[in-house]
Amino acid sequence: MNPDYSFALLRAFARPGPLLATAERVGDRIAVLPTVFHLLWTGTLTADLSGERLAGTTLVGVRGGEG
Repeated sequence: MNPDYSFALLRAFARPGPLLATAERVGDRIAVLPTVFHLLWTGTLTADLSGERLAGTTLVGVRGGEG
């Protein structure tokens, strides 16, 4: 987990958005996605999995944030 990416991802996902498109705004997906998954695993970020498995278009947001 990269703390620099963590801060940037929390800002990027402050308003829920699609997983890949929002993560790629922060940086290269290969570098950024491990931090995204860490934040999902710890519950800092949340994902709407009610209708599908985790995918690039899954809406992700900060726990307790907008939406």
